[in-house]
Amino acid sequence: MQHIYTILCSTIIQNKQDVYDYPLIISIIALVSSLVFNVITARTSNKSLDELRNSNKRNIRPFFTLENGSEIKNGEIVPIPNVFIVRVKNAPAKIVSLKFELVLRNIVDNSMSDLGEIPMTGLLIYFPDDKVLNRLAFHLDLLNNYASRGRNQNLDVLHRFNIEYSPIDSNDIYTTQIIQKLDLENMQWLQSSISAT
Repeated sequence: MQHIYTILCSTIIQNKQDVYDYPLIISIIALVSSLVFNVITARTSNKSLDELRNSNKRNIRPFFTLENGSEIKNGEIVPIPNVFIVRVKNAPAKIVSLKFELVLRNIVDNSMSDLGEIPMTGLLIYFPDDKVLNRLAFHLDLLNNYASRGRNQNLDVLHRFNIEYSPIDSNDIYTTQIIQKLDLENMQWLQSSISAT
């Protein structure tokens, strides 16, 4: 600001005009432009802080995934279709609701019939990379029954896994839905869709 003031004063003196009122006018112009500049800077800073806050929230929020269970027999990995590993990424999360449904889908017209919700007892809080504690399972006989029904009636066997959760340090609620289709030949689940909000 001092630099602008000096330039304006020297220009006025070079033009040999009356310099009595000009320093006051120049000071007022400098003050107004300084205030305008500060207001613009403050608004830009607030927008940047909001963007940073939202970005940080996205980067540290938990995300859930569902892995198919398996075990090693005679050096080979063998799928266990009735066991799932629930994994949480980024941060610990507390479970609000957990729902696991088996569904039969008609291959011809895509109509679906719910086989029912399988009660899942899980932990209230999940921690990242805690594979042992996050294991969910249901009876293999139940799955075999639905698989044979799917083979005989030309139906797809699907499961829908819906979970609502929040970070342990906030009340924001997020949802993840995972749908997988059972490969009836290999008795292995294949990913159909996954969505997270």
